[in-house]
Amino acid sequence: MVILSQGGVAIRDAVADELITGQYGSDGTTESESDTSLGTPIASTIKTLAITKSGLTIEAVHELISTEGNGNTLREYALQSSTQDITRVTTTELVKDSTKEVVTTSVMFVSIN
Repeated sequence: MVILSQGGVAIRDAVADELITGQYGSDGTTESESDTSLGTPIASTIKTLAITKSGLTIEAVHELISTEGNGNTLREYALQSSTQDITRVTTTELVKDSTKEVVTTSVMFVSIN
């Protein structure tokens, strides 16, 4: 059995339609498939994602402008549906202040081969 090209697009659309918001957290513990959420979410960093779909690729962009999320140390990030975190990644810490704008771009690819 093979997944047809249109089936790959349907899978891409189903995943993209689940991605609603992005959020940063301050927990630097290494991510694991068994994680269920950010370790320490930062409420002031929840933002609606800008989603772009092309071919079998999904791009999700999350932006914190200079007035958002200040005074927090960003160490983790999640893509979220309306009910749960879908992904979690940890990164080098960044202390957010009004001199910084932070843009996170997440790219996912649906492989049908």
